[in-house]
Amino acid sequence: MTENEIITMDNINNYAAMSKLMGVDNVSSSSEDKKSSTLARVKILHSAIMGEQEINGKMKNIEVVEAGCYSVEMPDGNVIYSNSITVQPFMQRFSYKRYVQGNGKNDNPENKGYYQKTVMADSLNSDLHDTHGSYNCGKPAGYIKDFNALSKDMQALIKSIKRVRVIFGLVTLNEPVDSLGNTIKVEDNIPFIFEIDNRTSFKTSGEPFDKLAKRRHLPIQHTITFTTEAQTIPTGAMYYTVLTELNSASKELSKDDADRVQSFLDWVKNHNDYVMNSFQEHSRNVVSQDDKDLVDEFLGAPDELEGVS
Repeated sequence: MTENEIITMDNINNYAAMSKLMGVDNVSSSSEDKKSSTLARVKILHSAIMGEQEINGKMKNIEVVEAGCYSVEMPDGNVIYSNSITVQPFMQRFSYKRYVQGNGKNDNPENKGYYQKTVMADSLNSDLHDTHGSYNCGKPAGYIKDFNALSKDMQALIKSIKRVRVIFGLVTLNEPVDSLGNTIKVEDNIPFIFEIDNRTSFKTSGEPFDKLAKRRHLPIQHTITFTTEAQTIPTGAMYYTVLTELNSASKELSKDDADRVQSFLDWVKNHNDYVMNSFQEHSRNVVSQDDKDLVDEFLGAPDELEGVS
């Protein structure tokens, strides 16, 4: 079965076929409208959101949303926060990305920073086309035996390229609050995409998929609770990485699940078609800055500390 085939109830319970579509058939114990997304985007909030509150008759700045929680940006732009989230993972994909720093003045659109990204695949075992007409965001193919033998420029390039685990599924915010820290009610089971490029989080977010692959269970049959853990870099700044807990109870699959799998596959196809169009345009050296901006808008903008590794 290929990604272009329609998901039906006859094949959704076929482990061999569905595990490939969900991006977990290669998992082993050693594994580590096109301008806008119709999926909510899950991210980690690395800096607290500050607000004012009256204390003893005086207005004081306090944290209204603490660092280390998850933010869920809805398709309409509204952002909701929660210390933990519960995810029903439908599938995962893998890609590379690299942030390219802009040059010159900030008000010059020709010098804005932007992301170079590859297509999403079910593993990183093959060369992936990217938005700049190259492969793997410039990373050489195959295993590099002697990293130190490479030129300084190539070493710097490789260090700037991030592996990305992309998780698709339904997310429930366990303690939802708004940007003022007010408790709110939101719907459960929101369709989402979560792109994880931090090295530690890349590993920890994959652990539940490793466990399920060993059991020959599909990700969609379980839920995973996501929390975070604080980390410190040499400057003393804090950032947060993913922690996961696989929930043991399994669920029966339904026609709605089959339809949802198909919708995620369609989303990935649209993404990959867009990247391939950019690849082909760059290969002909006819890409304008407007095209770059359109790619960035579709693929997502840079986040503070998103690339901390």
